[in-house]
Amino acid sequence: MSRTTPEQRRALVTTPRDGYLTTSPRGEASGAHILLELADRPVGLAIWRVFRLLTLWMGEPPESRRGLLDADKVHAALLATAGDQPFDPEDPRGALVFILGEITASQPDLRRAARACLAVADWALGAGAEDTALAFARAAALVGQNARYAWLAGRLHREHNQALQAEIWCQVAYSLAAREHDWEIGARALMSWGHVHLNVGRYAKAKRLFERAVATAHRFKLPDREGEAHHYLFTVARAVSDRSSADFHSRAAAALYGPEHPTLPNFAHDLATYWMDSGDYPHALQVLLALVGEPSIESYPLQLLFAGSAMRAAGACGQNATYDALRRRFEALCVECPTSPFYAQALLHAGRGAALLLRWTAAEDLTLKALAAARATGQHDTMFAAEQLLMEVRELHPFKRVVHENPENAEATRVTVQSLSERLSGVGASLAST
Repeated sequence: MSRTTPEQRRALVTTPRDGYLTTSPRGEASGAHILLELADRPVGLAIWRVFRLLTLWMGEPPESRRGLLDADKVHAALLATAGDQPFDPEDPRGALVFILGEITASQPDLRRAARACLAVADWALGAGAEDTALAFARAAALVGQNARYAWLAGRLHREHNQALQAEIWCQVAYSLAAREHDWEIGARALMSWGHVHLNVGRYAKAKRLFERAVATAHRFKLPDREGEAHHYLFTVARAVSDRSSADFHSRAAAALYGPEHPTLPNFAHDLATYWMDSGDYPHALQVLLALVGEPSIESYPLQLLFAGSAMRAAGACGQNATYDALRRRFEALCVECPTSPFYAQALLHAGRGAALLLRWTAAEDLTLKALAAARATGQHDTMFAAEQLLMEVRELHPFKRVVHENPENAEATRVTVQSLSERLSGVGASLAST
């Protein structure tokens, strides 16, 4: 990803002297991308018209907005097709009415208009209209003059692989958070900004941003955010093979994450995978079994990934019965989420487990499926790993079952495992005795 220049930033976001974010990205006012994307939807024309009026309104300084739009004509035109409807996730027309109501009012409620923009963005995401969703997310940030909305715009652009826009909106979010003294969002913005660089392999830049997030969260006593930032630094350390740093940040994250933190299961899985890569399969299996079947984890894709990883650990530990119990659950989950982004990785883990138990036919079948899924989704690292595993399986080269603890860290690892297992309720531990 190339560096953003001052000219690019000015082309995307303008901040007037009064502090209002009032202009939309240049070239966007026509809304042509929305019209094309929603051409086959009856509501598409209404969404496009509202977006045009909204961008016209945002392009004027606050003191010039009153009377800019003819309220009677605007309402008559929209209500003829939309009706006076409340917000409805299945129908964006009610949110469109709210937007027009605010931008034609003498005293507009900008927060209410921004929330209506987010309602349209939410509908568009559900409808698979990515460009429309991102356009209204940007509009919410511009109208709302709020760090939280700017951070949401940045996160959505990052999740949809729009790195340039994501980086800029994360910078805007951090600047607004500093102005508003909203350090919760300030830390989140730094992490999302760092995540943009992490995704494209710019580890040094990502590390600096995550370190700033740690410092911000620590200073303002935000332990959950501090734990997340250490989790990201752990990921960076793994990527650059810095074991001492990975050990430090993993323990810091484990100590800070509370039992109700929504990303605790993700961290526990990342840590267990790290231990498996280091050959410490028994501790990894203990944590992974606590993840499998955990009732608070409702995401089928995550359950699939956790089950596949647990199969790898069970195979390395030579636990055939545990592997078979996990396999039955794994096969059911594969039916539920064949398009999951974790599908290929989970199949690869399961294939490794089968190979470690010398089940060559099962290992080859799982690895072939992992390879096909990785190719279909462009996951090159997983594809390369699957090709290597397939070569080993077909040549019938038995894997060395390396099961050990790092003697320098054995006690600290034991404490971390016990703590994570307790916080994850240990529901899946019953599989170990299956």
